[in-house]
Amino acid sequence: MSQIWKNSITALFLLFMLSACTDNNRSSPTVSVSDGQTVSGKDDVAFFISSDTLTLSERKKAIHTADSMLVKSTERASQAMHFFFQAKLKFWGNEPKIGFAMLDSMNVSQQHGDIYFLKQWAILEHQTNRNTVVEASVMKEIQEEMQKAEEAKSRTVHLFYDLAAKAFYQNRNEKTALSYVANYFEYHPYNWHPVVKQRYYDVSFLLASRLGDYSKMQNYNDLARKLALSSKNNNALARTYDNQAQIYAGKRLFRKSLAYSKLYVSILEREHNIHDVAYNNLALGFSNVGQLDSAIVYYKKAIELNKINMPEKPRYILYKGLSEAYFQQGDYRRAYEALDYGNKLELKAIKEIEATNIAEIENKYQAVKKDRNIFELKIKNQQNEDVIRQQKWVLFTGLALAIGVLALLYNLYQQNSLKQKNKLLHSDVNRLKLEHKLLQTQLNPHFVFNAIANLQSLIATGDTTQSVLYLSSFSQLLRSILEQSRRDFIGLDEEIISLENYLHLQQMRYPDLFDYHITTDKEIAIEEVVIPPMLLQPFVENAIEHGFRNLRYKGELHIVFKLGEDSLSITIDDNGNGIIGQKPSNQKKNSLANDIVKERLELLYKLSNQYANFKVTEKKTFGEKGVKVEITIPII
Repeated sequence: MSQIWKNSITALFLLFMLSACTDNNRSSPTVSVSDGQTVSGKDDVAFFISSDTLTLSERKKAIHTADSMLVKSTERASQAMHFFFQAKLKFWGNEPKIGFAMLDSMNVSQQHGDIYFLKQWAILEHQTNRNTVVEASVMKEIQEEMQKAEEAKSRTVHLFYDLAAKAFYQNRNEKTALSYVANYFEYHPYNWHPVVKQRYYDVSFLLASRLGDYSKMQNYNDLARKLALSSKNNNALARTYDNQAQIYAGKRLFRKSLAYSKLYVSILEREHNIHDVAYNNLALGFSNVGQLDSAIVYYKKAIELNKINMPEKPRYILYKGLSEAYFQQGDYRRAYEALDYGNKLELKAIKEIEATNIAEIENKYQAVKKDRNIFELKIKNQQNEDVIRQQKWVLFTGLALAIGVLALLYNLYQQNSLKQKNKLLHSDVNRLKLEHKLLQTQLNPHFVFNAIANLQSLIATGDTTQSVLYLSSFSQLLRSILEQSRRDFIGLDEEIISLENYLHLQQMRYPDLFDYHITTDKEIAIEEVVIPPMLLQPFVENAIEHGFRNLRYKGELHIVFKLGEDSLSITIDDNGNGIIGQKPSNQKKNSLANDIVKERLELLYKLSNQYANFKVTEKKTFGEKGVKVEITIPII
């Protein structure tokens, strides 16, 4: 009873506080029901907005208490808000079907009031949350409803700014997401509240981190720390220490990063809120400064904590970190054992993800197929109903038992036949997906087609020597690509050989179009340094296919490998047409190639907190010709 009384007091206090804040801006106590205020004057929309200043558990309790006061009300606005509160509680409880049913029960006639906007926001929020990438149709609806809320000067407009920020973040448009987060904070009625401020600083830091903007990351983290200290929020303060460690690690100031990781872990341990990720980050910090014994201790702590808290989802990255620490320490047997176990866990996780993705794709396929054949299914359904009617008439005759048995046997036969067809269809879908995945890892089909066509031309001219040389280079290139496609990393010497074969083929395909030079530092042991396979091929292909074509002078392509302290720097420099001088279709292809390379680098290096990036520079802006690509990857 004391807990229920406490929740009731919280809800009533919020309502009282909000009435005081909102009534000052009204000239009359009478407000349209579409705005959320009933005849009695209680503003449930303002109450919901104010609940954003609570933690999630406190917010659920307050909304549940407020909703219990609306159940017996006969006022239309109160009934609508009752269904809205119920929908939010169901969404939080992972019952989306019931949540949408509650939203459908909201009787909202006017499409410009606050209750209408709350309903639309709740629908779009759930559609955004259930997918990792937000579909274009949902993005369009968010923009449209946000514009309506702006024009109506609704109190809910900040909710749409927050939703737009989340959608753009999920679609990897962090810059636009950051601008919407700023709008969300500016228009939030309680942007003075510490909880809202802290959330704004944390989200802004995350977006700045995705953009790699260390200046903004530092600024938001300083503001968050100042607020956490003033509000004596230890959990928020701990997050700022973790964020500071990330900033220093990104700048490769590993000793400073380690110091803040220690502060972060100490607070979490004191608050009994420690988790395996915190221990893992601290272990990585020790490893970065060469304190391998401490790194091993905290990697083991992280593994043990992970076994306790998440036994069904072991983190393979912890075992790989432990393996690296053992390896650097010279304990190769334990390094092998940890790496072997980590690889097994990673393979299991990949298989689970692939199974989930296959199931999602199959569900979408079935949905599209169902929509496409809906008319045919209706006809078949009607035919089945006619058959059932006929069978009912027959059942009333003296042959009821015999016909019933036959119908049962026929039904079992049909079900077995459908199961076999479904198995075959599932097998075909898996086979097509695997074939598609393999095709994606091969050479550009247009290049292969052109290469074969060029070989046919050489054979037709009778130039046997040139044809054999061309065929030899082409077969070596295909062989190396097929072998390398199975590996995440290959030796730098293998990559250079593949590049030379590819460039040689292109020179034979376009005689006298360009010259190339591949240069490596003397300090680089090309047999020992490894890089992702086919990393340079998209940029080299862009330079030849789009940069050197239609030149009035001979193209020059320079590929340079330089060794840094902890990284390998690769430069691809040409004197071609450049990006600005290309057709729009070519520019889109270049952009797509850049996105693919970016995703590969993130997948290979980001999970292990290693830094890898590339930059494409249009040399025309400096009064020169061509494009310069600079790639930086860690040395492995």
